[in-house]
Amino acid sequence: MEKNKRLVSLVDTLRYEKTTEAVIKALELIKFNFSNKFKKIAIKPNLCYYWKSSTGETTNPTLVEAIIDIFRMYSNPDEIYIVESDATVMRT
Repeated sequence: MEKNKRLVSLVDTLRYEKTTEAVIKALELIKFNFSNKFKKIAIKPNLCYYWKSSTGETTNPTLVEAIIDIFRMYSNPDEIYIVESDATVMRT
């Protein structure tokens, strides 16, 4: 990937039976190299408020689970971190 190049993919998760299938499709659209091996992975979901994920305000936990499953399946990292920080109105 070129330096400073931003990649975004948009996938309708309702078209897939499993969330992992939708995440794999999203990664394929940005031409993610599944053969890359990583020792450490940090996932930064948006979990910093009390809203349900159906509002779009926070990340659906099944999406985080799917991302973890995919990296375990293809890269088998030594460590996976879920990282979050405090928000203005609440502590993580």
